[in-house]
Amino acid sequence: MVTDSISARRSIEGVRRTGVAGMASAAVIAAAVLIAIVGPAVAPHDPTTSALSNAWIGPLQIDGHLLGFDGSGRDLLSRLLAGARSSMLGPLIVVALSMTVGVTMATVAAWRGGLVDSFLSSASDILFSFPGILLAVLATAVFGSGLPAAVMALAVAYTPYVARVLRGAALRERSRPYIAALEVQGASGWSICLRHLVPNLGPLIVAQATTLFGYA
Repeated sequence: MVTDSISARRSIEGVRRTGVAGMASAAVIAAAVLIAIVGPAVAPHDPTTSALSNAWIGPLQIDGHLLGFDGSGRDLLSRLLAGARSSMLGPLIVVALSMTVGVTMATVAAWRGGLVDSFLSSASDILFSFPGILLAVLATAVFGSGLPAAVMALAVAYTPYVARVLRGAALRERSRPYIAALEVQGASGWSICLRHLVPNLGPLIVAQATTLFGYA
């Protein structure tokens, strides 16, 4: 009973901290994820079937077509439901790739410093110099058209932004006294980075990933 009471109290406190706006946002995200999972299976019509006679017909003007049709006469609701999975999965992969590479580059550059930092910073500057459209063309040439090409192009384009922002934060964290104390105690560099430095960058990493998902 005591454990249940403590759990209930913590849940209530969590809801209060989140607030109404936070709960509403969580509900919208949950709904979007659910639509991405079941959308293609519950689409009322074939999203690729077109009828030019129905082009640009508005919502509810034809029974069974709640959102109307696009310029090619395809059912808009079906296309939204069928495309939700790719629209959710693609950005998730982009975020995973760019954050993994960007965090690694930033951590290594901040920890090693010197030539390693200069090399990784120069690599980021080189990636900055490539226009996004050029990266998209190169990705299409290598991987062909479709989701993989878009994912690779966006991941390469966003990685230097992540690395640059996190490098500055990692440098500040690297100079803190607790890092020096851990080194004096004999902790290895990899252990310090994985167990202390990167976790302390967690809030900034989450903020970057959230923003990046929206852009992707």
